[in-house]
Amino acid sequence: MGDTKLEDNRFGTLAIKNGFITHQQLNRALVLQERVLSASGIWISIGNVLIKMSHLTNEQTEFILAAQRNIVDDSPDAIIDEAISLESSSVEKKSSKFALKEFFEILISDDQMIAYLIPLDKDHSKITLEDLKEYINNNGIKYGIINDKLLEKYLGQPYKNSQKWEIAIGVKPVRGEPSKIKYFFDTDPLKIGTVLEDGTTDWKDKGEIPQVKKETLIAEKTPRTKGKPGTAVSGKQILQEPAQDMSFRGGKGISFSEDRLKLYSKVGGIPKITEDGKINVLSILIIKGDIGLETGHIDFDGYIDVSGIVQTGYNVKGQCLRAKEIQNATIEMEGDIIAWNGVYLSDIKAKGDFKASHVHNSKLEINGNTVVEKEIFNSKIETGNKCLIGDGKIISSEIFSKNGVIAQDIGTRASKDSSLNVGVDNILKRKITRMKENIAKLKVENKEISAILPDLQNSSEEISIQLGEVAQKQDNLMVQERDLQEQLEKAQKNINKDEIKKIETELDAVTQKKNEIDVEVDKLLELDEKITDKIKKSGLQKKHLDEEIEKNSAEIEILVEALKNEKVLAMIKVHGHIFSGNTIKGRHSNIILEKDYSRVQIMETNKNDEGIATKWHMKISPLR
Repeated sequence: MGDTKLEDNRFGTLAIKNGFITHQQLNRALVLQERVLSASGIWISIGNVLIKMSHLTNEQTEFILAAQRNIVDDSPDAIIDEAISLESSSVEKKSSKFALKEFFEILISDDQMIAYLIPLDKDHSKITLEDLKEYINNNGIKYGIINDKLLEKYLGQPYKNSQKWEIAIGVKPVRGEPSKIKYFFDTDPLKIGTVLEDGTTDWKDKGEIPQVKKETLIAEKTPRTKGKPGTAVSGKQILQEPAQDMSFRGGKGISFSEDRLKLYSKVGGIPKITEDGKINVLSILIIKGDIGLETGHIDFDGYIDVSGIVQTGYNVKGQCLRAKEIQNATIEMEGDIIAWNGVYLSDIKAKGDFKASHVHNSKLEINGNTVVEKEIFNSKIETGNKCLIGDGKIISSEIFSKNGVIAQDIGTRASKDSSLNVGVDNILKRKITRMKENIAKLKVENKEISAILPDLQNSSEEISIQLGEVAQKQDNLMVQERDLQEQLEKAQKNINKDEIKKIETELDAVTQKKNEIDVEVDKLLELDEKITDKIKKSGLQKKHLDEEIEKNSAEIEILVEALKNEKVLAMIKVHGHIFSGNTIKGRHSNIILEKDYSRVQIMETNKNDEGIATKWHMKISPLR
């Protein structure tokens, strides 16, 4: 993934450099790419993400990819210059002393590493060494040309029945060594549930959970080495594709060394690699006894280790959970769940693996593997990888497993039939459905905001009109006030008491009106400020909703495409018995078993026994 990530970074740089996208569009595409990876575990190239977001066309994408492959100068100007150069060399060829194309043909290998001169059925004995060298040069052969003696030797050979002559050899690029990561802890300590070659499951070694102390080195990366560029016979430099660069990401409880090549634990705890490749050190919550009345519900961002059971009615949220038993509880974990004595009447969600001895009357949604030792009974299980019951039975249950089911027995003669859906990624399907529902809610919210914005803008315009009218009144009052002040000054000079009193009364009235208008203006300004603020907030909210709708729509499109193309295994292996009445469903076909079978493999295929393509069907064959 690191290799493709480096290529994506360079792709983005070239797209910006050529003016196809902006930095902001690239950043949004990278965020969307990461969300798709986290949700489905599928890496979509940044070019495809940008196409889905309508930021790039197919033609622009092809241009950038071509530039990445050739990579010396990938600007449009360079391509034009190269075309002009080729045209010039074409003119030179025509002006050669001899039209040597009548005598020879030049062939260049697909990898641009070898150039051949092929003599045609025409006497070339009069052609000089200099003529031949000029012809080779005019055909774009500039590097690794053999020495003059060999060329003269070729010219001296009879033209009839001559083989092609190797006249130039390039230097192939040398690929560097890929990066490596060394982990100083067991990355898969719980190896229980491993299905052996004979179909049985190893339940004896239940594994030890690794723990590290604070400031312990837990992982170290050896960087990839640079390769050496090669040179084509044309003289162009050929850059080797970079060696794979493994992702080295730290999460919770982790610190990097200065060179970012070592990871240390910031806290004591349990080291864990998440499904998206992050290395975490989880704090540990140890509960000696049960989760019940004394503990209450548990919500802990770390590893929860319970020596007893999770009692009826309690909720547990965290990173990982290990418990003796889970009874009628609701569990939601970012990582793994282990219940040695089983799970009963519970609702379980985990983004990692699930392992237990029994699952009865429960609902499980597991992103990783689901491994059960003894029995699955009357339960619904959705798993994003495999469902393994190597030594046990599936009875009266509904199973959705992306990469197939392995069991000892499926059904009994007296039990209700089971439905096994294989090669189906129900978890990703549900995520797409939830995202579509979320988009529908966002659109409703967006529509509501869009509906109130015109009213707010109309209100703001009305206030602006009112403020204009009030301002005119203020201007008139100020003119009246100036006139009265002048009249008052004249009356005071003439010592006309009656006139002075009359004018002062009028001035008081004008002042009162001004004060009233000031109050009105303050109210209008305050209201306008509130409406303007609401318009601004609604506009920003609408913009955010538009972006979320666009982002989610693009992500859904990519996930739907990933769902179509992801590799799945639509197969069931039964090492004991599978009874009639059970239903097996795949992506394209299904079957209801009409009789009992022993030691069989049931696989969805579109080929017959001779390997010839036919319609999709469930093929039942003996288990080898």
